[in-house]
Amino acid sequence: MGAASPDARRRRVALRRLGVAIKFTKPPQDPESSPPAPLPPASKAPALSPDSCPPAPKPVAPEPRKPPASTARSAPEAAAAIVTLDAWDEPNFRVAGAALATEFPDQHTFLFQDLEPQTGPGAVVSITTFLDRLDALESSKDRKATRKADEAALAKLSDRGITAKERTRLRGLLTVALGSPNADAAPPSIKASPKAEAEQRAAKIELWTFYAEWTEIARADIKRRDYLIQLGMAKRKVRAKSG
Repeated sequence: MGAASPDARRRRVALRRLGVAIKFTKPPQDPESSPPAPLPPASKAPALSPDSCPPAPKPVAPEPRKPPASTARSAPEAAAAIVTLDAWDEPNFRVAGAALATEFPDQHTFLFQDLEPQTGPGAVVSITTFLDRLDALESSKDRKATRKADEAALAKLSDRGITAKERTRLRGLLTVALGSPNADAAPPSIKASPKAEAEQRAAKIELWTFYAEWTEIARADIKRRDYLIQLGMAKRKVRAKSG
């Protein structure tokens, strides 16, 4: 192969120089317009078999909530206690009042001041007040001056059936009844003014005097026993069962 002519050598040198100039003077590419780098190949997740899966947790049933101690008693027990107390206060208040009115007027006033039989849950309040006042007659420090008369009044009430054992039984019924929310609905006692108390007491005395006089006249004039039974001034005779 023959030697290249001077023109050819000059063209090659010019081309080489041109190529070098192009190589180093080429403008850099914009990073935003450049194609993104390829992502590495994702690793293949291993296949799971049923044996390799962890067992699902078993559902845990919530523990039953225990009722509060104040409502631990059943509603039927509390309702039955309220019915028993409701049936007790009216006849026994009447018996106690009659036993004390003449022989122990001071104790009668202390025991029954602003106290009347109540119905339904209200009997819980009336009997609680009645028992608290009996306890005061028995052991209150404020009544030391009348202790002998108070003890004699309590002894007479015991002869009429309101014994210490009966008072304990009533306290137990009150404890059962207070487990019912209905017992909390008993109307609170309202303290009357001294003037109203005096007027109320005077009206009660006047009514009692009229009733006592009327019953004695009725007993003298009415001879038929069935009429007296209807008026509440006599009781039916219970025939003994023949054996």
